[in-house]
Amino acid sequence: MDQHMLYLKKITNDQAIEFLKKNHADKEHISISTADEWWAGIDPQTDEIFGTIGFLFNKTATRVKGLFVKADQRGKGLGSLLVNKTLFDTASRDYDLKVNAFATDMSKPIFKSVGLTVKRTNKSGIHFMEGLV
Repeated sequence: MDQHMLYLKKITNDQAIEFLKKNHADKEHISISTADEWWAGIDPQTDEIFGTIGFLFNKTATRVKGLFVKADQRGKGLGSLLVNKTLFDTASRDYDLKVNAFATDMSKPIFKSVGLTVKRTNKSGIHFMEGLV
């Protein structure tokens, strides 16, 4: 599916968790748990979810979580679309937003492209990234 054919839609915790479990996201070190807000990249013809991104909001930063794209849809720009559209297009604000994320090697370049930098990496190869967007 071409990323330009997809649309972004807010989804529920249940929908996001079901998608992540069905696609075995936990085997790729993706946390499967609730978030304050979830977005999905959806095929308009079938309403099938191809990717998700979640956010936890607190007073000091916004945590990105659950950035995940189905294996057969990777490499087509959906992960970048999810990050860019949700962090920038949907947030009309006149201030910088402190954002952090735990990133895999696959998602690290996406987060770097929006200004996050690696602060530390754990022994499993998961990178804690942070920055202002």
